Amino acid sequence: MTHGVDTDAVHNQGGLVQTRCHNLQGGVTMQRRRLTGERLVATFLCGCVLLNYPLLALFDRSAALFGIPLIYVYVFAAWGGLIAVMAWFIERRSD
Repeated sequence: MTHGVDTDAVHNQGGLVQTRCHNLQGGVTMQRRRLTGERLVATFLCGCVLLNYPLLALFDRSAALFGIPLIYVYVFAAWGGLIAVMAWFIERRSD
């Protein structure tokens, strides 16, 4: 056992030795990384939907919010929201 990782040698059917690494916290770190990756992919897909035609057409009006065209407000709000969600997923601490 070195640096918080327990390694076991495992013999497979061909006689080769493989090494399994077990995190002392029950493999939570690797599972968390996978979950974070899946969440980032889902966020990317949501961004593709938010910043494409059907939703952009809803906000392409001559209306303005505080003098700024509504389409610009929507695009920058959606973009900022996606960045905030990605930062939250990446920087979350495990409990």
